[in-house]
Amino acid sequence: MSIPEVKKLCPCCTPGLKSNQSLLKVDTELGKFYRGPVLAWGGYCGKDDEKKASTLDLGPMDFRHLVDELRLGYSFNEEATRTLMHSKDIYAVRLNCEGDQRFLQRPTMEAVYEQSLVLFTESQVRTPVADRIGIPLIVYKAKPAPVWRDRNLHARMKNHKARMLNPPEQSADTGSLILVRKDGKPLHPTHVHALISYTAVKLVDPTRSPDACITADILHADRVDQVSREDFEHWYHDAWQKYPLHSRFVPSPFDIQEDFHDPAPSISFQI
Repeated sequence: MSIPEVKKLCPCCTPGLKSNQSLLKVDTELGKFYRGPVLAWGGYCGKDDEKKASTLDLGPMDFRHLVDELRLGYSFNEEATRTLMHSKDIYAVRLNCEGDQRFLQRPTMEAVYEQSLVLFTESQVRTPVADRIGIPLIVYKAKPAPVWRDRNLHARMKNHKARMLNPPEQSADTGSLILVRKDGKPLHPTHVHALISYTAVKLVDPTRSPDACITADILHADRVDQVSREDFEHWYHDAWQKYPLHSRFVPSPFDIQEDFHDPAPSISFQI
């Protein structure tokens, strides 16, 4: 398969180059991203040459495979292309849904970069605990990836970690979320992981069994008065550093610096 070179993928740099009209009929994103012609042909791979020769003519099923490959390529490359072509200087965190984790092998929590313009947008998800501890966030929904956006869309949009941003009211049907600090300071996956864990500890019924699993639906929103910046800072530097899941140190959200380099900028859990 042959696709246009990167410099021809940018609408701003190629105003005279039309979108691929054929691909626009398949997916709007594909037609706008793959500007110019796309050529596909059949061929043998590796030891297939040793097998009995068969026709390499492409048919309807091959077209479907081609579309799948284009959707996969779009999902892997579109974000990186936008990052190169547009200045992105805000450290943010992507909280990935089941579709992005299963089909694109994205981690549960992922460090990403966003444009500073995002600081002027309205949050689509409430974050009462983050607000109360002094780390107000802007949270907005990422578009479903074309590679998994089909009739099973609803199930793949599930994002159970998103529920912990505003339990127990927040729905899990959000798709992937982008989290940015309103003050523009760096936000790392470890910060979001800590926020979710702290929310669970503070909003759970204190009379529950210590061995019980904590989920968003059993948390109590009226216990948010148990939360404060001072308490979070103490918890972050004490209990959080002792968690077995926490294997590296990242300065707290109040101490983080722009030049801090996170050696492992992603966190994954089994889904």
